[in-house]
Amino acid sequence: MIEIKLIELRRLAIDKRLDITCEESASGRLFIVDKKGIARVPRAGVAEPVEFDVEDLLAAADLFVFDDGQQKKSLSREEVADLLSKQAKPAPAAEKE
Repeated sequence: MIEIKLIELRRLAIDKRLDITCEESASGRLFIVDKKGIARVPRAGVAEPVEFDVEDLLAAADLFVFDDGQQKKSLSREEVADLLSKQAKPAPAAEKE
């Protein structure tokens, strides 16, 4: 499975000003990384304590929803990994003449 690191997802959320929802479709478990890079678990309708680790859920997540406040875009794990790898690569340096 393709590895996605939480720190990279946080950096992307901050840089692009996105709320990123990470979900494991099979179980319906999810968490959100907000525009400030804070990972949180939505508590609406949940009376019991959450019994999973965000890092573990990220490792199993297969659906990512990017929300910039105007539109939402669903991405697969592979698409997010590709986006993160492009963001991590430094821009080519300009050649001196």
